[in-house]
Amino acid sequence: MEFAPQATMFITVIGASTAFFAATVGLVQTDIKRVIAYSTCSQLGYMFVAAGVGMYSAAMFHLFTHAFFKAMLFLGAGSVIHAMHHEQDMNNYGGLRKKIPYAYWAMMIGTLASTGVGIPLTHIGFAGFLSKDAIIESAYAGGSMFGFWALVVAAFMTSFYSWRLMFLTFFGKPRGDKHTHDHAHESPMTMLIPLGVLALGAVFSGMIWYGSFFGHADQVGKFYGIPVAEAGADAHGEATDEHGEEAGHGDAAAKAEHHYVFAGKPGRGGTLLCA
Repeated sequence: MEFAPQATMFITVIGASTAFFAATVGLVQTDIKRVIAYSTCSQLGYMFVAAGVGMYSAAMFHLFTHAFFKAMLFLGAGSVIHAMHHEQDMNNYGGLRKKIPYAYWAMMIGTLASTGVGIPLTHIGFAGFLSKDAIIESAYAGGSMFGFWALVVAAFMTSFYSWRLMFLTFFGKPRGDKHTHDHAHESPMTMLIPLGVLALGAVFSGMIWYGSFFGHADQVGKFYGIPVAEAGADAHGEATDEHGEEAGHGDAAAKAEHHYVFAGKPGRGGTLLCA
């Protein structure tokens, strides 16, 4: 793929368009599960943009963090649907914050992670803050302005429909069937314990594994088990042959051409290529 720049550009455009389009669909959904499903589709677009600009480690980073908070959002939505006797329309929710507090806090943590809440210019934040920013930064560094701006706008829409879901579901006055609201109840522990485990990943996974996926080249290379050091040069930087003797000028030039390089922004994560 690295030798087909038009193909990687196509991947970037498709990924950015997917992230943008799926977010627009999520804006107008009223089914709680559909909002989260289109959010998932949008986040997959982010991952493909990272792959398209050659920052494969950032794509894997978002896949990793996204697994935690999106699984928690789906399970939290299932908990809400269970509490509301299989009602999925958010227009019939409202005021559930005190009825199902565990589901509320799980959904809150998932929403904070999905919308990328964190402290700017630091490595402190929820999982989505670190992995989404890594992809947006990679798109900018990779020179894809279409990918960069599409993801920035998609991030804004992600925040809008995610908080819309929270406010329609847990805040305001109860809407819909009064009997259903009166009998709303918390889910059993078999659902609440997995929510708690996933919540830990949604909060801490980005901060813990940031360096492994998007840190210094040596750290990322070690995590993936890929050599980063130059081949064909001794400790003093002089080219040597396979017997350790200094090579001729022609051999040195040939050997210098065959080394591992780290594609991506200097000092950041990226992909290892054999040039």
